[in-house]
Amino acid sequence: MKGSFVVRKIIALVLFGLIAPHAHAESRPGRAGAEAAVREIVRAYNDNAYEAYFAIFADDITIFAGARGRWTKQHYHDIWKKAVDGGGGVASAGIADLQIQMSPKGDAALTTFMMPVKNRFPGGIVPPGRRESIVYNMTEVWYYRAGKWDLVHMYWTVQDPPPA
Repeated sequence: MKGSFVVRKIIALVLFGLIAPHAHAESRPGRAGAEAAVREIVRAYNDNAYEAYFAIFADDITIFAGARGRWTKQHYHDIWKKAVDGGGGVASAGIADLQIQMSPKGDAALTTFMMPVKNRFPGGIVPPGRRESIVYNMTEVWYYRAGKWDLVHMYWTVQDPPPA
């Protein structure tokens, strides 16, 4: 009798949202957690929140910046901080065609997507040789470890502009 009272009490607490039956998607392994991690990093990029953006990167991340080769996390951080602090960065960024391949245990994910970006330039002037709008082809590898998703590999290329 006493046991059934405790069970009813727990059910009531769950129904009223006072305790959660599981953690939020962002803090658990699996597809939903991996997708939330991708959306979180693109949101930080979109907001020019470089400290939040780089906090998602694993310290041992491998970064390939297209034809510009391999970068360290610190090198990329320094470039991006200088751009944002100088009035550049991103006016908007989004996600299109997100594809996610999960490991059998749900603790690793390979994600690919297109990221349409509208750049922000100091003074609003697009420098020669640069485009205001571009689309990145993104490939990211994520590991779920220590209770969170870490970005461990990033590769991007820029799509060619549409023919004029």
